[in-house]
Amino acid sequence: MRPLAIQAVGAFTGAGTSAARAIGSLRLALKFFGELPTLDANGDPIIGAPTPLDLKRVAGVERLVTMAALALAECATKHDSPAAVLLCLPSRVDDAFVPADVLAALAGEARFPVDHAASRAFAGGRAAVFQALAEAERLLSTRRVAAVYLGGADSLIDVEPLDGALRAGLLKIGAAEGFVPGEGAAFVRLGLAGDEATLGLVTGLATASEPAPRGAAQPSSGQGLAQAGRAALADARLGIGELGAFFADASGDRFGLREAGMALTRLHPRAQPAPEVWYPATCTGEIGAATGPFALAAAATFLYRRVCQGPAALVLGTGEGAARGAAVVSAPPSAHPPRRR
Repeated sequence: MRPLAIQAVGAFTGAGTSAARAIGSLRLALKFFGELPTLDANGDPIIGAPTPLDLKRVAGVERLVTMAALALAECATKHDSPAAVLLCLPSRVDDAFVPADVLAALAGEARFPVDHAASRAFAGGRAAVFQALAEAERLLSTRRVAAVYLGGADSLIDVEPLDGALRAGLLKIGAAEGFVPGEGAAFVRLGLAGDEATLGLVTGLATASEPAPRGAAQPSSGQGLAQAGRAALADARLGIGELGAFFADASGDRFGLREAGMALTRLHPRAQPAPEVWYPATCTGEIGAATGPFALAAAATFLYRRVCQGPAALVLGTGEGAARGAAVVSAPPSAHPPRRR
């Protein structure tokens, strides 16, 4: 793929209401989990990672748009020409929302002119980010727009998603396995490589299909995720030994952690020191469709600040079905030198 420059980042999560705070919380392994108003079957409060938004006053589509608008505003700059907005959203359930309407509402809140014809919503949950990256490359490579704002917004704290996850037994309740529900939004501003303000470069992208997804008769061996990772590295023309970090979207349940662990074992280089493995959900909770954009923002920031060693990091993502994907984020030439210890 043609390298895409990550020029700015924005985030609004329960771990921090700005990119600097949320990514800093991940770096320092800080958690801001707390009790939610919803009770579990035992009458105990569910633990989650909510944003400061009042759940009673801001819910549903309005909640998604508000979080997305706050994250988008952080990384937005004034443009003379319209920019595209590519928005990742949760998978639709029972017509809970119309993706195009959410995108239109967000475009109305943007502080820059939006190219509505080039903008798209991707209602595919965590795996949607890889479709959005492919579209961003197409738009920028063909000079359709000068900039693309790619992001995602999701809430597992909102009443209906939380109730659905609780009924499905997906939440971490007491000592039981499961994820901590979170919510938030994250955005990256993308342009063609060469900008001096570049935080990182998306240099490889690939998707794959997992032969044993959740619910299959056989346990997952991480085959699809590893396949996507290898293909993304080949696209970036990098070897596995050149990775300094992995960013995985596993968030606490046995299936997700097993799949990520098996994929990382398949991908793990023998070089020393071994690459670091980061799980953003340990900080933000499960943030669904915002996970991928947040991981891209964190990977670029960590490489730029030399929190993790370069020259590249691999972002791995999974979908609710068989969809799997990977993206390579490479450090820009202007990355800061390592800090003295």
